Amino acid sequence: MDSNPLLHLSAAALSRLQQVLAGTAGQSSVTGSSLRKSVPGLPADCVDYLIKLAECQWTPAQIGELLGMIAQARDTRIRESHLLDLVISGPEHPAVPTRDTAAVYRELIQNATREIVLASFAIYNGKEIFMPLVERRKEFPDLKISLFLDIPRQRHDTSLSEQLVAGYRHDFLTRQWPGGPLPKLFHHRPSLEHDWKARSSMHAKVIVVDRERAFVSSANLTKAAHSKNIEVGTLIESPGLAVRLVDYFEGLVTEGVFAEF
Repeated sequence: MDSNPLLHLSAAALSRLQQVLAGTAGQSSVTGSSLRKSVPGLPADCVDYLIKLAECQWTPAQIGELLGMIAQARDTRIRESHLLDLVISGPEHPAVPTRDTAAVYRELIQNATREIVLASFAIYNGKEIFMPLVERRKEFPDLKISLFLDIPRQRHDTSLSEQLVAGYRHDFLTRQWPGGPLPKLFHHRPSLEHDWKARSSMHAKVIVVDRERAFVSSANLTKAAHSKNIEVGTLIESPGLAVRLVDYFEGLVTEGVFAEF
């Protein structure tokens, strides 16, 4: 019983077995002859496996429950294959298809109509990176854009946190943002702790669009990450998961972990 041959049964065979076992609910066990008769073509290793379960005091109801769990897990895997898409960018390899992270980023932005939430540890070449956001907002003036960012405190820097935040904002306005209405900017307050033991970073790289689609990646909001580096991420087509991500960041704003600046 090192492997479970039931995992290889078709959906139809699993369903038929469940029906057979439901019909024997009043019995204390199952037999090989009844299984072969009720499910023609049932592989011998599956019959043996089911008999061993019965010999281990599994009831028909319990075996039917096991079959149902196998069918449910298989259905979940099938649905997940439509919900998740692996995004790998970098040097091409003939055995593994790759996608340009920048293309996925642009696609998400260009399809947004209500809200865009982004999180990034680092920003470089911002005027180029953020231009799709500015252009999309011209088409949808009510589009909400929120950026969750990390403002680092360098080692031995004793500046006031307010000074570091003000300097970062000035740099963002003059060197990173292409122009037009600013998005909502939030910074991670623990990144500015004076005590290095209490200091931590906001290292997430996330894009959530309309609370319906999300892209979780190793890629920062930089030109190198979007077009040159090896980056791996997952594109998620799930409103439930997208909402959870937004709720998480908004919850940290409420708790004071992030502050608007």
